[in-house]
Amino acid sequence: MTTTISTEQQAHVISSDAEAIAIAHQLASEFVKGDSERDKERRLPYEEVKKFSASGLWEITVPQEYGGAFVSHATLAEVIKIVCKSNRIAIDCE
Repeated sequence: MTTTISTEQQAHVISSDAEAIAIAHQLASEFVKGDSERDKERRLPYEEVKKFSASGLWEITVPQEYGGAFVSHATLAEVIKIVCKSNRIAIDCE
C-alpha cells in the first residue's frame, strides 16, 4: 500500500495500526535517501518534518473521537523505531 503524501494540505488521517506502520516504512525509505547529505551539509530536515506532519503520524496517539487514529502502544513504538532507523547516525533505536 502506498499513500501519496502532500506537504501542502491537511494531514492525512490514519485509520489503522497497519496503515501507520506502512506509512512509517514509506517515509523511512524516503528519508534515508538524503540523510548523509543533510548531515554533511549540516542542514535541518525541514522537508522531512513537513512530510512527516502531512503523513498523519503525529496524530496516531490522538483518540478517535477527536479525529486521530489512536493506535496501540506497540504500533507507536514500532513507528518510532522505523522512522528512527531512517537516519543512519541516529542513536541506537533498538
